[in-house]
Amino acid sequence: MLLHHPEILHPDRPYFAIAAPWILPSHSHVLSMTLTQAIPNSVMAHTDKVIGFVNSTLLPVISTSTGFSQTFVNLTKSSQPDASGDPDAKFEESLAQKQFKLIHSENIRGMSHESIFLMQKIKEVDGWGDWRDYDDLKPKLVEALKRTTTKPLTMDVFFAEKDHMVGDAAAQGPEWFEKCWNAEEAKDVISYSSTVLPGADHETAWSIGLGVPKRVFERISGRNA
Repeated sequence: MLLHHPEILHPDRPYFAIAAPWILPSHSHVLSMTLTQAIPNSVMAHTDKVIGFVNSTLLPVISTSTGFSQTFVNLTKSSQPDASGDPDAKFEESLAQKQFKLIHSENIRGMSHESIFLMQKIKEVDGWGDWRDYDDLKPKLVEALKRTTTKPLTMDVFFAEKDHMVGDAAAQGPEWFEKCWNAEEAKDVISYSSTVLPGADHETAWSIGLGVPKRVFERISGRNA
């Protein structure tokens, strides 16, 4: 959206933030994601049905006699950041288990299409629309910003310390992402910086307890410009 509508940025404080960015397995080399990308579209298109069947049919039956359901929730739930001293973080933490159950009890029909899109497996579409990957997006975004903004875009990226989706903070995926955005060219147009979030994983990078939402909103408001 930013590529086609850079005018949505603040005219004096253009700012963009992303936590736990998605990175293709061709760059991250994460085995589980590489195997997922190799799954045929005809199979991946039924992801929502498989997950729905497991959660609505298998787990209730198994949990009746073994208590497996609670164990499954505890194993698949991401570890939450320390919420001590922050009432908002404590409230967020108290909702974690309920949130997990609600997500998998609701309709997740769009998950299959999203998976195919993220893995760039849509037929007759090269990449994500009119840009193939971040190294293709950056020069196009730079040109769009030059036409519409007079101040450099501040771009903050937050990497999870441990990330099973795109690789840990010091692994190949985030390292490739850094090289795309932190290159010398166009630094006068995009001011890039990144932060590693200790104790975070792919699911908790935006957690209140880690402080990212507060930092982002303070930056947007100009309090921490």
